[in-house]
Amino acid sequence: MSNNFLNIPAEMRDTPHWIVWRLEMKPDKSGELKLSKTPYSVNGGDGKVNDAATWASFTDALATYEKGKYNGLGFVFTDTPFVAVDIDGCYDPGTKTYRELALDIANRLDSYTERSQSGRGLHIICRGQLPEGRRRNGNVEMYSAASKRYFAMTGHISGSPVPIRECQADIDFIHKKYIQPVETKAPAIKPRLGQRSADYNADMQFLQIGLEKDSVLSSLWAGNRRSNDESANDIALVNKLAYWCNGNESLIESAFYDSPHYIDKDESHLKKCERPDYIQRTIQRAVKDLNTTARDDNGRYKNEQARREFAEPTRESKIASIQQADTPPEWEPPIPFDNVTVPAFPVECFPPQLKDYVLAVSEATQTPVDMAAVASLADIAVCVQGKYKVQAKPDWTEPLNLYVAIVANPAERKSAVLGHMARPLYEYEQIYNEASMPEINQSRLEKKMLEKELEALTNEFVKKGGSKAGVLAKQDELTNFKEKKPLRLLADDVSPEALTSLLADNGGNMSVISSEGGIFEILAGRYSSSVNIDTFLKSHCGDPIRIDRKGRESEYIPEPCLTTLLCIQPQVLDGIMSNDVFRGRGLTARFLYCIPQSALGNRRFEVDNIPQGHKKRFRQQCFDLLDIKKEKETEIITLSPEAYSLTAEYANQLEPLLVDELEGMSDFAGKLHGAVLRIAGLLHVVEQNGFANVEPMKGETMSNAIKIGDYFLAHAKAAYQLMGADEAMKDAKYILAKLEKERFERVTKRDFLRLCRKFKKTEQLDEPLKRLIEYNYLKELNKSTSGNNRVLESYIINPLIYDLV
Repeated sequence: MSNNFLNIPAEMRDTPHWIVWRLEMKPDKSGELKLSKTPYSVNGGDGKVNDAATWASFTDALATYEKGKYNGLGFVFTDTPFVAVDIDGCYDPGTKTYRELALDIANRLDSYTERSQSGRGLHIICRGQLPEGRRRNGNVEMYSAASKRYFAMTGHISGSPVPIRECQADIDFIHKKYIQPVETKAPAIKPRLGQRSADYNADMQFLQIGLEKDSVLSSLWAGNRRSNDESANDIALVNKLAYWCNGNESLIESAFYDSPHYIDKDESHLKKCERPDYIQRTIQRAVKDLNTTARDDNGRYKNEQARREFAEPTRESKIASIQQADTPPEWEPPIPFDNVTVPAFPVECFPPQLKDYVLAVSEATQTPVDMAAVASLADIAVCVQGKYKVQAKPDWTEPLNLYVAIVANPAERKSAVLGHMARPLYEYEQIYNEASMPEINQSRLEKKMLEKELEALTNEFVKKGGSKAGVLAKQDELTNFKEKKPLRLLADDVSPEALTSLLADNGGNMSVISSEGGIFEILAGRYSSSVNIDTFLKSHCGDPIRIDRKGRESEYIPEPCLTTLLCIQPQVLDGIMSNDVFRGRGLTARFLYCIPQSALGNRRFEVDNIPQGHKKRFRQQCFDLLDIKKEKETEIITLSPEAYSLTAEYANQLEPLLVDELEGMSDFAGKLHGAVLRIAGLLHVVEQNGFANVEPMKGETMSNAIKIGDYFLAHAKAAYQLMGADEAMKDAKYILAKLEKERFERVTKRDFLRLCRKFKKTEQLDEPLKRLIEYNYLKELNKSTSGNNRVLESYIINPLIYDLV
């Protein structure tokens, strides 16, 4: 959160109760280390809220802060006429809105109000006396002269500054309402959005039908989680309830609170759901986004049935008569194949110092948090690749380099995000080379001298028959001379040959970071007649590279490490996916894909700047990791028993999917577990900050990496689907096109073979039909037997697909 201390009211600035504070790791009451704002006097000693000798004037405190050793200014409320209200966690950066509680308090007091240091809370300062009783209730605290507390002030306000107001009656009201409400013995009543509508009972009947016939609704209702993100699980259930409850908000909320999904929640998520603003907002969004309801679709279905009853029998209806099962009375609208919904990056899985900077960059650039989050993983990989490996088990280690592709259209501010995220890497490279320039120049000169000496000895030997041993000795000296070269961390538009040389010159480590996808055109043969991807393939897993070229020195890189971060447009991704060589040789599968939801149309001009403290901490984090010396033997990160158990369980869950749900993208999915281990290693080195090989990886770290892996899997599914790399999806679209022309009601599997000539065997239909069922275009009926004892597999077709044609 940016600071503007001059917005703080003059009567506070004129009160000499100022200290400075610094973020430090301190043990809490349980002994666990946590980040805290430690107060200091401007003279360097401890700042104490009960010792006026440690306080100073605003001018002196500001001058001390501006020297750069401290993170902010604090105001001590001891012995002042002020009452301070602190409301934590009342601002939602996702929706850019405040909780009703915060708005109620701020509007009632109508006094100086600023955003807190975290950006998620409010400080309100007024004049008066704090009533007797408690000082805190939940996220609301009130302080006064007797409280002996200080605030980390920011001066970050919305609009024009509001003066400090004398408002004793309002202070009493807020204290009574929010801090010390009158106790009652009445049981807590769950919030409800309104009274039952006249259609409540009718809507309840639709809901009961949905719970019986909609397998997705019944699964979500029963508490089966589809994601590690509990908010996403809530949204999935509420969206289903909105359809089957016909948008009846009162019924949706009652059904949600009565569901096993809600009852099975842990304590923290139960508490979140008890917030009226959370569940109300979720339900209202679901209702707003409804395109149709169960009642609407039921009416459409009945009209269609009536039309068909009076129509002449057709070939299609005769085919349908083979199957005697009744058609279910309701259909949901089919899901468009290209309507891909992907989760947002789970930034809560990041260590705090990384998460804070990522959120700040996202806010400042008005871009999805995914971009900055994924880029930050690549940044950390650049800093530590080649220095560590994570060991899953004795015969399996993974390096810590990553290949990442962020897919976004033009005008999505990809370059702006990359500029913020990669700046510390460029700065480190520049500072290192400036400091090393004397050594670099001396080394270059020494090499030239050796070359001249070798040339002179060789000429003397040829012309005068000098010492052959002297020539050979000098040649050995030149061969073994290690020239100190400028450090290169990053490349952009680079050919495979040049990249190999950069790897060789920089100890086997290099990175390609670019806001464009031109590198793929180079790899595909822009400057040559053939595809050349060997360096990229080998540098991902660390296979040795040996290059012998006529007229040039040989290059040998025993264990190359390359990190690649590319921001590309969708058409570039299409080219990658459709390139048979890229996919056939595994280049496509080595990338982790990020397809963030576009922010176009919702971006704000007036935004919070990236706090200088966040910039400094991220920069220092990168510098500290880059400063780690690369040892001859790569350091090994080991797993704690809990982390090992989690990664083993993940492997056992993933493996069966490679021949089932993920068969169409098994090239990517087969490498996903390795990518999760790499991500876990990167999170671990940030948490340990240079001592990654001292402590085994925590289970929590592995759990966070698996959540991030699930994110990348969902985005890879979207990438493969959108760009036609998913064969089953392509076949499903082909079948759908045929169905839309023929307008069947029911059809057997053998009819699909006659209709779709590209398929020769019924087994080829299994996967595409499964996709059509998943996207609500078909429903499979119970198998039956024809007169010749042949098993008939029949399907009914969603009549709504014909409304869409």
